[in-house]
Amino acid sequence: MALILILCLWNCSKARTAVPSLIDGANPLYVYGSERSGRYYKLMTHYILGKSGRVYLWDGLNFNHVDVYDEEGSFLFQFSRFGQGPGDLQGVAGGAVDSRGDIWLTDGRQKSMKIFSRDGTYQRDWPLPSDVAKSYICKAAFDGDDVLYIMSTDGEGRVIFFRCDTKSGRCRTVYSEARQPCSSIVRFLPDFALDGDGNLYVTDSFDYRLHVFDKEGNSLKQLDVRKGGRKRIVDRDFDIFDIDFKVSRFSDYKNILARLTGPSRFFPEIFGVDIDGGLIYIWTSERDDKARYIIDVYDRDFKRIGQACYFNMVRENAARIMGGKLYIPSIENYDTNLTRKVGLLIYLNFPERLNAYPIAKEIRERR
Repeated sequence: MALILILCLWNCSKARTAVPSLIDGANPLYVYGSERSGRYYKLMTHYILGKSGRVYLWDGLNFNHVDVYDEEGSFLFQFSRFGQGPGDLQGVAGGAVDSRGDIWLTDGRQKSMKIFSRDGTYQRDWPLPSDVAKSYICKAAFDGDDVLYIMSTDGEGRVIFFRCDTKSGRCRTVYSEARQPCSSIVRFLPDFALDGDGNLYVTDSFDYRLHVFDKEGNSLKQLDVRKGGRKRIVDRDFDIFDIDFKVSRFSDYKNILARLTGPSRFFPEIFGVDIDGGLIYIWTSERDDKARYIIDVYDRDFKRIGQACYFNMVRENAARIMGGKLYIPSIENYDTNLTRKVGLLIYLNFPERLNAYPIAKEIRERR
């Protein structure tokens, strides 16, 4: 019986075809934020991965500082704090680590990014150009040449991708996407990733489409898959967990549905992209019967070489694949009796820590 249970747990089924789990094993390889470190979080949905293996975490509900861990989950130190002085932050919306190990952070709305050294010492503010400063920064990443890429949203529902030369301070728009304005919890962000050559990969927040730009910001190629059958947002998608982890319907759902028109009435066909080890992982909004999202795996030539599945959040990709590992907040929930009662707009569990799992060997070796 135990063997049967394990096989059922780690295989997904979609249209009667077995799809393997993205990860190897049932237990995390490393855990960031737990009894071992003595660091605890009420809501941990955003984080930063450094190329050296360091992991940067903070509490999204009660920001006090940024915690730094080594690759294996051991707590190293904390830096910054809540405030308005030099080196202080009102919170952290995102950030990135450059090739020197300096940490660049933003609270999303300030007119600059704050730069900290590898040991957490505040260095200086980097002023954002006016067209970037007037938007809300959602995600940032450096390429191998320390060119900074920023994804931000404006007040009109547009998502804008900027390419910034941090030496000159100049930023220019690489790509922008204008959709119908989002409403309340119905807000879908595209995602982006950088490959080893500095090419930028951007997901479309409606169609199954992946845009690719070279390191100069020129359009390079595009993956366009016609699947059809977009999933419409309906009443039951507003069934959420309350503070006691009981299922209830979001109170204002009727007004929200009434305001959604055109493309905003549908879930995106894809919502995340990760690049690691020569493979491109595209997170689709299709789910298996255990509420895990199906991931299409491609090589660099856009040849699909397989599929996998795991938990995530369709509103904003919470996963990162780096160094042969999947980093994901603790949103896994295998209680299908419970997860079948809620919609796609919420996390299936409280993200109180970050887990790192090894990517399944059979997937890594397909490249």
